[in-house]
Amino acid sequence: VNVTFQVNMDGVDTANGVSVMGGAVFGQAGLEMTDDDADGVYTVTASLASNSSVMFKYRNTSASTWDNQESVATDCANGEWGDRLVNVGTEDATLDVVGFGLCTDVGAGDSSSDGSVGPVGTTLGESSAVVAGPNDSWQSVVVLTTAAEGNNSQASQSMDIDITDLAGGANYRVAKTIANGSWYMGNAQPLSLGVNTINVGSAGFDRAVKIQISNSNVVFDTLYVNGVLVSE
Repeated sequence: VNVTFQVNMDGVDTANGVSVMGGAVFGQAGLEMTDDDADGVYTVTASLASNSSVMFKYRNTSASTWDNQESVATDCANGEWGDRLVNVGTEDATLDVVGFGLCTDVGAGDSSSDGSVGPVGTTLGESSAVVAGPNDSWQSVVVLTTAAEGNNSQASQSMDIDITDLAGGANYRVAKTIANGSWYMGNAQPLSLGVNTINVGSAGFDRAVKIQISNSNVVFDTLYVNGVLVSE
């Protein structure tokens, strides 16, 4: 049975390609997707066994790696690894277009009272999982770990945030303590629409690690800290 996969990569870096991957069918190697009409929607058709259930994710690289895969929104995530799921029937099918990490297409948000479509989610400033930043330049902070967590603080840290509205634009930077207890501030990096994955490498000492964000009006759908959903 031929099944066509479609993902809207609007606002997501596609310089390294796009692919469908994961699960028992596609695995780490995955299957490269293309955007022949340059509309931002990448597609690929795969031949799958009839009457089967196939787990998968989209990935913003065509390289054979477990990195760069989307963090699928909770409402459409399945199984231990939060995969997407397609139940294959006996006839060819084309899956609905979805945004990278989203359950619906990009921009298919909730309707407001005047009938217009708005972004899905909550602002950083409204979220209980996000604390106020130190100044107007860095308005919001996500705490990944503290020195009080001991050995756990030494491990690699990560944040995955699915942004549905950049509210005019926003940057992030990594703030972490080093061996002598003083703070190191990383360079500012731009956030983008869709899933942003930020990784901080391991260390040989107890430490604090935070992600500072410049705009508290950024709207997001889901926020994961070290693989744990902390806000949606």
